Amino acid sequence: MKKHLFVLAAVPLLAVGACGGGSDDADELPVPIEGDTTAETDAGGDGGSGEVTLTTDPGTAYAEVDGERFEYESSGSLSYTCEVGAERIQVNFQTSDGQDLSLRATRVDGAWSGQLTFKAADDGNTQYSGTISGSGLGVGDDALSYEGPVDRIEDFDVAGAEELDAEVAVNCASGGGDAGEPTAEIDGESYSFPFSGAQSVTCEVAEDEVDIRINRLSLEDLQLAIDMTGGPDDWLGSVMVVTPEGSHSVTLSGDAEGFAIDGDTVTYEGPIELDGVESDAVVSVTCP
Repeated sequence: MKKHLFVLAAVPLLAVGACGGGSDDADELPVPIEGDTTAETDAGGDGGSGEVTLTTDPGTAYAEVDGERFEYESSGSLSYTCEVGAERIQVNFQTSDGQDLSLRATRVDGAWSGQLTFKAADDGNTQYSGTISGSGLGVGDDALSYEGPVDRIEDFDVAGAEELDAEVAVNCASGGGDAGEPTAEIDGESYSFPFSGAQSVTCEVAEDEVDIRINRLSLEDLQLAIDMTGGPDDWLGSVMVVTPEGSHSVTLSGDAEGFAIDGDTVTYEGPIELDGVESDAVVSVTCP
């Protein structure tokens, strides 16, 4: 099956600009960040947050407000960033139809401070914005939840905002449990293709079709793409791995030797070619 949140008026205005469809503002934060932000999060701890109270599947998020539920998936996002660290949280789901979600927070004097915004699809003049100040925020390993107020802002009218209760859940984990990020090893050289931070992500797996593309070209000259149809007995398609050295690819057909699907995990082990030179490759992707 295919896996197809006013302290000051200036604060929500900043959020309006942070949640536009297809924008490239994933690295903008409400307060400066210093030092290492990659350490594991101590759920609860002394960070002014509590336990994660709402859950969702790996690589997905949702927001519920005023009887509506907005769902977000890493697969299909134009831009996707999902990082929950000990000192910084960065969440950014940007979609082609404008149904975006952004949450930026940092720990200041032991407490979380930041901003949450989300929108409905094709409704660019209505967005929900809230201030993260520790209360209502639950932080755990690769996941978070928020239960608290948000302002409904229509037509950028901050003064006329309506306060509502919202629930938000985010799971930044990769699919497949301990499978980790997508990887490719070519001629003994290893490359990683994290979903988080990618310019775009497509990751859909079915018994007879695979559509995977993880685009990190502008970041690291890396891209991984697997496009296969007609399976499981008569495959036709290709595996492509773009690295700083160039575009490695192989065309597969028939029984597609070396190609395999196991649940949400797709692997290829076999030869791959760059500029007429063949090398051994091992490629593995587990979709969220």
